[in-house]
Amino acid sequence: MNIDYKKYGVIAGAVVGTAVAAPIVIPAVTVAIGFGSGGVVGGTFAATMMSKLGTCAVVSTLQSIGATGAISASSTAAASVTSGWLTNKWWNSGTQ
Repeated sequence: MNIDYKKYGVIAGAVVGTAVAAPIVIPAVTVAIGFGSGGVVGGTFAATMMSKLGTCAVVSTLQSIGATGAISASSTAAASVTSGWLTNKWWNSGTQ
């Protein structure tokens, strides 16, 4: 059985990198697009998103992140798993 250590190293790096960066990057991006501590800021992407989608789960979650400046451990884990999955799909596509 041939194990592609390079592939699994790249995937592990993506997962760990996301786990480290997500708690910093996601709140910063959320605030930058208009989800602030006082609510949705008028005239921003967040305001457009809320007008189109209403108060759905996505908008509510982003507003919670913008208001508190933090994401939950489960959100960090979900981002990390998604990063690993996408990296695996990219690797298997042969475009690296």
